Amino acid sequence: MFLQVYIYYLLYYNKCRNTATGNPLIKEKMDVDNEVSRLKLLKSNFDSKKYSLEDRILYSYPQQIKRQEEMIECTVKDIEIRNENTKAEFEIKINGQIFDEREKAGVYVFALLNGMKDDETKIIGQFNGLEVLFKKGFFSSDKELVIKGNKSYSIKISDSSHGNMVKLDNLLKGLEKQVENADIKIDEINRNLRQAEEEFKKPFAYEEKLKNLLRRQLELNSELDMDKEDDLVIDEEVEVKVDEENKIGEITV
Repeated sequence: MFLQVYIYYLLYYNKCRNTATGNPLIKEKMDVDNEVSRLKLLKSNFDSKKYSLEDRILYSYPQQIKRQEEMIECTVKDIEIRNENTKAEFEIKINGQIFDEREKAGVYVFALLNGMKDDETKIIGQFNGLEVLFKKGFFSSDKELVIKGNKSYSIKISDSSHGNMVKLDNLLKGLEKQVENADIKIDEINRNLRQAEEEFKKPFAYEEKLKNLLRRQLELNSELDMDKEDDLVIDEEVEVKVDEENKIGEITV
């Protein structure tokens, strides 16, 4: 019995050794398979990046541009309202009372603050033709004055009564700067959009090489499948030799 097993494994070992060393297709297939795997990974990353570019080109960038254009449109309208209602000197209406001194107006705002609940927003007056709202959050530091027209603009409230009114005044005076910044942002988005479109047009750099390797991979698989028939013949030869040994063993016994 030991002799039978020894002969079987000896023949099988010779078959495997001859297959690995005597058939150059085996090595070529290993090289081709490795390169195909590498290029498929690169292609997968390329496709993923292309889907991301497509999403930015079709949706993200156009939506960003639209938001900036709407913001400009609303801010320009508020600038017109501001200009039509701006007084020569500071003047703000709070709870129906008109204040022409920043300090007194700021103190009155603080008085209103004490009577408000957490997470409450309340209209408290008008400034240069636009609504003024007070917004109080859950935390003590979360307090804002909001100017509302076609768009909303806000400042954080500090402990300075006078300073809060100065910041409110500067907020409205800075609306033109907001329009300018939005225009700059649109130019930047359009530049990014053009770059994305150019990048999207680029093909996968190794497309042709991958096609050729896939074609060769199929050819090698087909050729090596034919070699498997030869392997079956070897296996049959092994079985025959083992059977012969069995018979010899039986006769000897």
